[in-house]
Amino acid sequence: MNVRENIRIALRALAANKLRAILTMLGIMIGVGAVITLVSIGDGVTRFVAEQFVGLGSNLVFVVPADDPDRPQSPFTIADATALADPANVPGAAGVAPLIFRGVELQYEGNSYQATARSSTADFAPLRGYEIERGRNFTEEEDTGRSRVAIIGLDIVKNLFPTDVDPLDQSIRINGVNF
Repeated sequence: MNVRENIRIALRALAANKLRAILTMLGIMIGVGAVITLVSIGDGVTRFVAEQFVGLGSNLVFVVPADDPDRPQSPFTIADATALADPANVPGAAGVAPLIFRGVELQYEGNSYQATARSSTADFAPLRGYEIERGRNFTEEEDTGRSRVAIIGLDIVKNLFPTDVDPLDQSIRINGVNF
């Protein structure tokens, strides 16, 4: 048998069994489409997860004291952060910014708003790659002098300040303390 003979036999078989041929081709197309769809979904999820890690900062390390009820907890101190920032202790560390989360009540001229405060040093925003839309980051002098300055987000501006008030250089109270 030669190639022409084989093609002729195949075409006769397809013509004789049209429904079987159509269903077979349909099954193959559905199978190929399903495989392409699953591969595309997998690639999309992989890209999404990778973007989330990039947004977090793949070069960041978070140090959190252990939460063990059987062992007394020692607080993470500024001295600990300073030791971590020392290149001799942690080679390759670009910087250290201690961070404390705390629920607070914000007040401005009779308006109040509950929020979560992130308290840190002047290094925090640059290390995380945050850009301040209006105003400025606080300085090293304000940091070391423990000046009462605050950087507030858009949610706080919308919920605490009247629309006709520019929040820059305004004084707010955080848990009863002026900032």
